Amino acid sequence: MPKGDKIEKNILAPAYKAINETIEKIEAMNIGSDSIFDRREKDSIKVLISIIRSELDKLIDLGLYNDSQTKVMRDRAATALRSLSIDLHNNLNETEIALGLAKIAEEISGMESSKNKIQADVDILQKNLDYKTKEDKFNKIIEPIIDKNKSGNSTGALEDINQLIYNSETDSELKGILQEIKQSIEERIVKYGKPIKAAPTMHTINGVGSKIYSDTLYFVVLFIPVFPIARYSLEEHGNGSYNFFGKLELHKWQKYWQYIFIGLIVILILSSMFSG
Repeated sequence: MPKGDKIEKNILAPAYKAINETIEKIEAMNIGSDSIFDRREKDSIKVLISIIRSELDKLIDLGLYNDSQTKVMRDRAATALRSLSIDLHNNLNETEIALGLAKIAEEISGMESSKNKIQADVDILQKNLDYKTKEDKFNKIIEPIIDKNKSGNSTGALEDINQLIYNSETDSELKGILQEIKQSIEERIVKYGKPIKAAPTMHTINGVGSKIYSDTLYFVVLFIPVFPIARYSLEEHGNGSYNFFGKLELHKWQKYWQYIFIGLIVILILSSMFSG
């Protein structure tokens, strides 16, 4: 048997057969069907790519990597990996893994037309990954600020925002997002007051306790408002049921009322002490 026939029979045919079977396994994978990309699927992809690389390495050693038949086989493998990459990106948001597969597909593709198509995928995926990486970085900064505001600490949230905005090292795009959040918080405070963590406690025993009149929570005695505790933006639904949107500043006259009431209490205490 001539040497060429021996190579064909002993090396080329088994290599092409192994690559072809591996490609068919990749093409049969339907990763996005169950919306889960688990460890088993990841390991399967690694094994299949390893087989393709191993068989192509044999062809490289023989100087047959750029053989026309090998190029066709390489393109089939690249197309299968490209489809898998698109599935992972579009259906499972696995951008980083999709990019890795696209780069492998670009590396092994045989024809220029195929390579150009995959290169375009790589460029898009790289941009998407860069954006996702930046978005994740921004979210780690923004989410604690939003949580702080939702918990009722709008002052602390605004302080954090200002500190970042006036920091020269803060990304300019992040500064723009923070400016919008700051404006939104400030507008909400003007309209609804500062966010509150929970509704105020309203409870009376024999007419003594706390009760809402209009938009203000009062300490009441015999259901008569004696001392203004806090003022809220709210919506009344009847039967003592309310929706609270935020905490407002007390009116000036309510603050004066507080001062007068506290002053009277102090005078009564002092009078009691001296008279005693």
